Amino acid sequence: RESFQQNTFSAACLLVHVLLHALSFQFELPRNRIWTKPMIWREFRVHNALFAIRHLVATALGIWAPDWWLRQPGIGAVTAKVCLVLATCKAADITTEQIGSTDDRTTNSMPYPKKTPETLEKVAKRFYAKSQFAATALAVFGTPSSSFCAILAIEIASFLMTLVRKGIIEARTYHILYAASLFIMFPVLVATLHSGDAVAEAATLRCLFVGALGIDIRIKYGFSKYTAWLVAIPAGYILADTLSMYANMKLFFAWPGMMWSASDTLRGFFQARQQSNAFTAAHEGHEPVSQGTTARSCAAVF
Repeated sequence: RESFQQNTFSAACLLVHVLLHALSFQFELPRNRIWTKPMIWREFRVHNALFAIRHLVATALGIWAPDWWLRQPGIGAVTAKVCLVLATCKAADITTEQIGSTDDRTTNSMPYPKKTPETLEKVAKRFYAKSQFAATALAVFGTPSSSFCAILAIEIASFLMTLVRKGIIEARTYHILYAASLFIMFPVLVATLHSGDAVAEAATLRCLFVGALGIDIRIKYGFSKYTAWLVAIPAGYILADTLSMYANMKLFFAWPGMMWSASDTLRGFFQARQQSNAFTAAHEGHEPVSQGTTARSCAAVF
């Protein structure tokens, strides 16, 4: 059952998060990022606010305009979803041009603990990237509750960076907790998919199709994020609703897709860990690691 209702409490829940980001701008932060540890800086703060507001706007539309935004989105609603995502992307790009770096992206260039294997960094970055696509899909097609839940990872990243800055936690703890906040959306999707609510189940299937298409278009084929979302949002919506009329998409698409994505990430982490252990053993003189073995390990991860 959907947690949000059209009442004052729901409005207050959303307003609290709007105020949280608005008030965060009163604190002075360094203009340039710190490259040695994951610490918050100005560009990241603006990006976080933009992406959180995207989810809050989508959640509000899902609560107060459910027929138009959630249950049966028409051409107008799908166009609005595309505009919301692309406008957020554009605002983030403008922010980067003004106060950031166009070469080193916020998440992709996040510092990792010393001695972290390069393969493990690549696996983590791939997981972060896939999670960001899933979050965007949840924002525009998810139920109000699932769209709202995705804000956790966005906001906890800033909080964890602040803790790193104050010396309370280290980079390793940041990455563990941030990854956990992203992975927790997997049980959220499963619960929504099997909630017994036809609207929620249809919304989740649309999210999965849109996210999968976005990842392929952007990561696999290398198109721009604007092209990826311009195609993935309407195409994923049409595919999900059309195929659902002819087959049990929970059985034939949702579960296989989610299990593959989760296992792909976990397999990559385990393989990177094994390679790291092999390099450590070789460095200590226990077992030499040939270049061929290294190449095969990297190929297995990616």
